[in-house]
Amino acid sequence: MASLNILQKVQTYQKYSAAYLQNYYCFVSNANKKFENFQNITGNLGSSVGFKLPDRFVKSNGLMATFGGYEQRIKNISVTQSANVSFSVTNEERIFNVDKTGEQYMKEAGASAVQEFGSGVEQDLALNAISGVVDSFIDSQTYGQKNYLSGPYRFYRTGITNGKIDPIGGYTELAKMITKFKTIGHASDIKVYLPDITIPNIIGTGLNQFTPKRSDETTMSWAIGKYGYPEVEYLQSNLLPTHIAGTVGNEAVNHTLTVVSTNDPTGNKVTEITFSGATASDLNAIKYGDLFESVDDVSGYPDLRWLTHIGHHVTTEPVQFRVIADAIAGGDTNVVVKLYSGMDGYLSSVSGRNQNINTNIVAGMKFRVMPSHRAGLIISDNALLLAMPQLPEQSPFITANAYDDDSGVSLRMTYGSKFGENQKGIIYDGIWGSLAIPEYCERILLPVNSNL
Repeated sequence: MASLNILQKVQTYQKYSAAYLQNYYCFVSNANKKFENFQNITGNLGSSVGFKLPDRFVKSNGLMATFGGYEQRIKNISVTQSANVSFSVTNEERIFNVDKTGEQYMKEAGASAVQEFGSGVEQDLALNAISGVVDSFIDSQTYGQKNYLSGPYRFYRTGITNGKIDPIGGYTELAKMITKFKTIGHASDIKVYLPDITIPNIIGTGLNQFTPKRSDETTMSWAIGKYGYPEVEYLQSNLLPTHIAGTVGNEAVNHTLTVVSTNDPTGNKVTEITFSGATASDLNAIKYGDLFESVDDVSGYPDLRWLTHIGHHVTTEPVQFRVIADAIAGGDTNVVVKLYSGMDGYLSSVSGRNQNINTNIVAGMKFRVMPSHRAGLIISDNALLLAMPQLPEQSPFITANAYDDDSGVSLRMTYGSKFGENQKGIIYDGIWGSLAIPEYCERILLPVNSNL
């Protein structure tokens, strides 16, 4: 009977602690939990599950059907991460310190332990902004144990001054950022994650505007909250990552490279571009996660532009891509860059359902490499996925699994004595996996220096 009573208390503490993960962290609480327990899906084996993205089609003019077919697109989310927070107390400590304060002490200890665990989960989710989530295995979806299939290939930046990213200027800049994000395709349920240190300056620019409702809300909470139409939800985090660019991106003035060739001269499936213009024999020329943007007004060449996701219409947005491998410059200043971009991971100028840019990338075109930056993140259509399957019990130790239907958070708490060692131990642990679907998100480039 005593063990049942202890189990009941453990379950109570566990539910109390799980609430912290639900409410305390913005990435955890706002992520899509559709696949929280995919291990229970009939017929699914292994630590990954596939899900379907919208099919791709292409229209033909006239009434004569061409039956060109369509493409089904599948994405995978894998549970690759695990962590625990554990602590123990002696019998003397339980008698004189722990039990004396009763249940409240256990609530406080459990809450602190779960906050430590939750901080790790939150930070790991935030790494999707720079495609920096480290997998526990290497396969065709990873490079250097970082999952390059997760996270944005597009990005928003303000100006670059002396080789450094300028800060966001205020509400007008936010509106411009969201408009450019939506230009390539319709986006709904947009959430913007910004470093907490950037929020006061943005709010300060809007306090003198005659917007009574918004001004009252922001000055009372000192948070941006929801802004724009349709409303965009702005969230803040102190755990957003910093990307340190290679030498080319951090050059004070130029940071541009010239196209020499691509892996596919036809332009059908460009995944690799050879550039000139780096410093000869530079071992740190380009780094994983670096960002490239096409340069306009290059004499003799058309401006590179994105096409819309649906309809394949030319937009006003320059072509961008993310680097998926470090690149060393040769003695001839050439550097070979492996890229991820577009809905299918590559750039294509060939007419058809997979075309995503307006013209072929050819020798002589130029791209600008972005400098080091603190990353923010735009996510639409609930495309940041988090899976936290429940772990099994650890018999003969008392185990409680807390799962919250609303938040999708799952934690295991194990409680028991270390035989003959005068100690009782408590373990909080969990496993999870995350994925940010690339075409539904965008990286925000912000100054590394928090004073800007």
